[in-house]
Amino acid sequence: MADLEQRPADSDAPYAALLNGVMVILLGVIFTGFLACRMVAELTGRLPT
Repeated sequence: MADLEQRPADSDAPYAALLNGVMVILLGVIFTGFLACRMVAELTGRLPT
């Protein structure tokens, strides 16, 4: 983390925002995928083991 703190804040801002957006999107996709799997398992009567 020392490298990030030594860089100018202006050059880091776009990359930090982009990484935050990508992480939020990935977490949302994983979470919705997990919920969809649970819903399908409950609808089909097969609980994940």
